[in-house]
Amino acid sequence: MAAVETRLSALEMRLTTADARLGHVEIRLTHIEAQLASIEARLANLELRLANLEIRLTTLEKDVALLREDVAVIRSNYVTKTDLLATENRLLRWFVATAIALATLAFTAGLAAARILH
Repeated sequence: MAAVETRLSALEMRLTTADARLGHVEIRLTHIEAQLASIEARLANLELRLANLEIRLTTLEKDVALLREDVAVIRSNYVTKTDLLATENRLLRWFVATAIALATLAFTAGLAAARILH
């Protein structure tokens, strides 16, 4: 009977140790559950922020597409050095031709006036 008592005492000690360890496991599990709840809340917040960023990214992509179109229109209407030189040459030729025509007209008018007066 003493052997049974000894074994029973040993089992009770092991049960007390197991209960204590189980209590520690339950405490740790409670902490883990609290951390998991915190992580889930943070994840939900991150998902909302990601959805907002996706909306903003879509808007930015549309804006960039519009800017590219505007830049393409601006570039197509650019004036190059060659265009400016060609316009300058046309204007100079027009000024010279107009000056020659006016000088010829004035000379002709002067001759006509001189013939009429003499």
